[in-house]
Amino acid sequence: MLFNKIFIALLFITLLPIMASARERLAEESTILPYGKLMSVAYQEGKKIGCPETIQGLLLRETNGGRSRGPAKAARNDQCYGVMQIKLDTAKFVLVKIWGLSKSDLLPDDQLRRKIRDDDVFNIKIATSYFKYLLSRFSGPARWDKAVLSYNIGSYRLQDNGNAYDPNGYVKSVRTLINTDVQRFNSVHNIN
Repeated sequence: MLFNKIFIALLFITLLPIMASARERLAEESTILPYGKLMSVAYQEGKKIGCPETIQGLLLRETNGGRSRGPAKAARNDQCYGVMQIKLDTAKFVLVKIWGLSKSDLLPDDQLRRKIRDDDVFNIKIATSYFKYLLSRFSGPARWDKAVLSYNIGSYRLQDNGNAYDPNGYVKSVRTLINTDVQRFNSVHNIN
C-alpha cells in the first residue's frame, strides 16, 4: 500500500511538468479569442474593406460570435471551420488568388485546416478578404445582398443579374444582427 502511494506520488511529480508543457504549446498554437475580442477584430478587419458591421454580422450569423464553432476535427474539403465558417477550398482561393501566395507555399491540408479552425484572427482575415472579393463580383442596388448571400451559399451559385433569391433568409438574418446585436455591441464598447 505504501509502495502504491509512493509510486503515484512519483508519477504525479514526473507528469506534472510534462502536462504543463503540453498545455503551454497548445496555447501558443491556438489563438481562440473570447466574444468581445472577436467582435473587435471583425470590426477592425471589416473597416479595411469598408464593411466593419457586415463582417461582425457574418461572425454572429455563422457561429454566434464564436460561441458555436462547429466540429473540432474534420478532414473533408467541404467542411467549414472556425469563427467565420471558412471552407478549406475558400482559404486556398484567398491565399493564392487574393493574397498572392504560391501554391507550393501553402500549408499541407491538415495544417491549413487546423490554422483556419484554431487561429481566429487568421480566420477573420480570410473571411474579410473573401467578402471583399464577393463584393467585387456584383453591381447594382442588390450588390451587398448578393455578396452576403454568396458568402453563405458559395460564389459560384449566384450570378450578377436581378435580385438575390434567399430562400433561407440568410441576408435578412445578417441585416437584423447588424441592426441589433452589432450596433448594440459597438455602442456599448464605443467602437466606431
